[in-house]
Amino acid sequence: MEHSEEKPNRQYKDSIFVELLNFSKINILDVYNALNNSHLTDPSKVRYLSLKNSIYTTIRNDVACVVDGRVVLLMEHQSTINENMPLRCLMYAGRLYEGLISSNERYARKLVKIPTPEFYVFYNGKEAYPERKTLRLSDAFIMRSGKVTLELNVEVININQGQNAEFLKHCRILNEYSQFVFYVRTFYESDGVDGFRRAIMHSIEHNILKDFLEANMSEVHNFLIAEYDYDTDISVQRNEAYEMGVEKGIEQGIERGREEGREEGRAEGREEERWTRTLILARSFRDMGVSLDKIAQATGLTIDEIKKL
Repeated sequence: MEHSEEKPNRQYKDSIFVELLNFSKINILDVYNALNNSHLTDPSKVRYLSLKNSIYTTIRNDVACVVDGRVVLLMEHQSTINENMPLRCLMYAGRLYEGLISSNERYARKLVKIPTPEFYVFYNGKEAYPERKTLRLSDAFIMRSGKVTLELNVEVININQGQNAEFLKHCRILNEYSQFVFYVRTFYESDGVDGFRRAIMHSIEHNILKDFLEANMSEVHNFLIAEYDYDTDISVQRNEAYEMGVEKGIEQGIERGREEGREEGRAEGREEERWTRTLILARSFRDMGVSLDKIAQATGLTIDEIKKL
């Protein structure tokens, strides 16, 4: 079957994941209870946290909240394997605690009690990955002595269909989310982007994320449609680096882009696919606010070509 010209959004799962957990505090409690073998039911026990409206506007995590006044629950969703999650969570947690604890409390003589942090990543990508894996900040240390003075553990949970069946059995919202992503992939393989609406309707008919999808049908469909190629990781990596707020993220991205551009740029005789990737990379840089001169330097495109993207 010939596919439409529209292309699926490589980041669709990230966006829908965030919207789904922000849709209802009951959804947060469903995940929290499954993770902690608890039975909380009162939505007032959940307080969302956000780095929005702070001076750290380029730092963003997927979902952060205090549950029952005692846990800062940081939850990320990843469709690509990322071993740097402990570092990212360390950055997120520091900013969030700054918002939770006043300056007066920080400098008080009395010990300040703070919510206990928990860090989770829910993996739903196509690459093979263990059902559960713990990522440790100390694994990134350049030099390690026998004494680790700073540690942060992130538990990665694979929520693809067929993985962690017992956990998903006790977590309705993530189980249904996993099924929805499965149907999106299945219908896309047969019908291209025309399959997205089929996946939405099929899920609603089978009571999978029904309330959420009925209330956000257009938004979800739009999440599934984007200008980026589904199998191109380059632009996703650039956007993730930008959102992390890494101080030299753009410069590092430019340097990587220059290296990839030499290899995958518009050299004579290169395949059309590599030329397309160069255009995607250039467009991603442009959307991130990188100057046209730097984009041209990184990709080998002319400024006129970049303006036409």
